Amino acid sequence: MQERIRELLNLCMQAQEKGHNIQFQQSIHGVEILYFTSGDAGLEMPWSIRINPGLESADYGFNMAESCLKEMILNVCSG
Repeated sequence: MQERIRELLNLCMQAQEKGHNIQFQQSIHGVEILYFTSGDAGLEMPWSIRINPGLESADYGFNMAESCLKEMILNVCSG
């Protein structure tokens, strides 16, 4: 599980290097990834993913986060 968390952190850092505003938070309860954009109303959060490794849905959360982050890494942020 720790290896998957480290991989998510690595993907978040790669997305940040591409110009995306990603926030990675880890606590004793799990991991949360927040994606922010600048919109007409100021800072917006189009999506966030919270993963609790103790729940059955953890694999789904990890897979979803990895997929979203990899997609972002392929697309350089222009704003």
